Amino acid sequence: LTQSKRGAPVDIPMTPWCLERMTAARERKRAMFGRGHNVEPFIADMPIIVRARTRQGYAGSGRFNKDWLRVRQKAAESVPSVAGLKFLDLRDTAVTRLATAGCTKYEIAAITGHSLGSIDQIMKHYLVLNRDMADAAIGKVVAWMEKEGIKI
Repeated sequence: LTQSKRGAPVDIPMTPWCLERMTAARERKRAMFGRGHNVEPFIADMPIIVRARTRQGYAGSGRFNKDWLRVRQKAAESVPSVAGLKFLDLRDTAVTRLATAGCTKYEIAAITGHSLGSIDQIMKHYLVLNRDMADAAIGKVVAWMEKEGIKI
C-alpha cells in the first residue's frame, strides 16, 4: 500500500485485516474485468478503489467526496453516530489508534503523511489520556532508572 501525501511516496505495510480486504477488492476487480493472463498486469496497476459504474479510479477529491457522503448517509440509517463523520475523521482516528498503540510521532507520520505538528494537534484534540498510558510511562521511567542505577 502506498500513499503519496505531499509527493513523497511511502510504502506502508498492511495489517492482516487490511490485506484481506485488499485481496478481496482485487478479486472483485478480476470479476469485473475478466480473468486471464493478459489482464493481470492491467489489474495489478489499477487503483484498488474504483467506481462500480465507470470502473475508473478516483481522480481528484470531488467525486470521492460525493460518494463518501452517499455511503455515510446509507450507513447512518443503521448506525446514527456516523451521520456527521467526515472522511478526514478516519485519518485522525488512525493517528489516535497508532499513538494509543505506542507508535512514535515519526512512525505515525511515516504511515499517514501528516506533519509532526499536525500529529500533535490531532493527538491533543482526540487522544484521551488514560491510566494505561500513565502506567506505561512510569514503567519506562522505572526501567530506565534501574538500567542507570538510579534509586530515587
